[in-house]
Amino acid sequence: LAVLPADVGATPAMSSLSGEVEAALVEAGSGDVQSAIHRLTKLMEPGVCEAAVERAGAEDASQGRVENANAEDRASRRKSLAQLVVCSARLERGLLLQAISLYELAHADFVAGVEGSQADPGLQVRLLLARAKVLALLGRHEEAVGDYTLVLPRPYGVAEGRAQAGGDELGAALEGRADSLLASDRLEEACAGYQELTKVSPAHSGGWLKLSNALQELAKR
Repeated sequence: LAVLPADVGATPAMSSLSGEVEAALVEAGSGDVQSAIHRLTKLMEPGVCEAAVERAGAEDASQGRVENANAEDRASRRKSLAQLVVCSARLERGLLLQAISLYELAHADFVAGVEGSQADPGLQVRLLLARAKVLALLGRHEEAVGDYTLVLPRPYGVAEGRAQAGGDELGAALEGRADSLLASDRLEEACAGYQELTKVSPAHSGGWLKLSNALQELAKR
């Protein structure tokens, strides 16, 4: 979930945006997926975030927090933050749509989220990973490999700095990429990918099994 900096995010109007995403997560966690999707969809409607930014500016003015000269800068920063909240909403809605097998709709959310989240590399990584997974579910494995490569650090991929998968995400990306390589009949590359997975996550029993199966298949050729 996008984190709103205190200096421009700590107003009721701005907090309400991230609060809607959090409320949707609670609904989804309780099993009410339909309500969660509806709440997230309402948040993305045209004008909703713009209205929140305007209300936040009015709150600043009413409490004398900001000189007029700074109001335009704060409004600009709030628009950027609001966009990231929408990208967070797209990620969460996409994951819910994916969970109920609406893969094309989920993919559309992840595509839009990736395009709008350049200002938050961590969020963009999560969106790219989600897009890669749904592409694989759609059978578009070569495209999935491309997305996984974008978030994997060197030497596995091309990502650098904050714009790369780390921790559990790294193992998931390596496994997903190897799975899609295998599905694309790029067997040698898949074996290399599973080998990297077992190095990064030696306790990943599934990784070892997949490596063993891929090596057996490669030996038959």
